[in-house]
Amino acid sequence: MNTKNKNAVIWYAKDAFDPSENLNGRRVAGASFLKGYFDHAEADEFVSLVNGRGGAEEFKAIAKQHGVTRPVRSVFRSETAKISPLDSIFISTPNFHQQLW
Repeated sequence: MNTKNKNAVIWYAKDAFDPSENLNGRRVAGASFLKGYFDHAEADEFVSLVNGRGGAEEFKAIAKQHGVTRPVRSVFRSETAKISPLDSIFISTPNFHQQLW
């Protein structure tokens, strides 16, 4: 089943998804979102958009913690065309205009 239209790239930055170092509601919500995404998404693969190799490794580790067995890949922000074939992106902030520009 092609689930491209049911999937989205996750703009991953540890600050938005990891409450372990500085507990707050935004990070708890981000961690909860990733858990739900990994547990329930109808996706052929899980894709993150990251600033660098560290973010890619963190995203892959979180996926592994949640038991993901489907492919996980990361795309560097400098190479956004590589998010294809996906055409939607999840950004964990209400102020996303700068990221989209």
